[in-house]
Amino acid sequence: MISSTVARSYSRSTLIDALFARAFAARKVVLRRIAEWQERVAGRRELMTLTDRELHDIGITRSEAEAEASKPFWQP
Repeated sequence: MISSTVARSYSRSTLIDALFARAFAARKVVLRRIAEWQERVAGRRELMTLTDRELHDIGITRSEAEAEASKPFWQP
């Protein structure tokens, strides 16, 4: 939020532009985070489709894959 002292030093249109710019930046951050979560979910789903041989090739066990896949989407 912009303080009243700072707000008084801006013209009305400049203040609105600044608020829109902050809102747009915040929106970008939120959308990036959602995309990150979607990629994480997709990766964990794909992990569970791999065979034991494929898991061995990437260096993890079935139990490690299951542990990773069971994590909530927000947890890295």
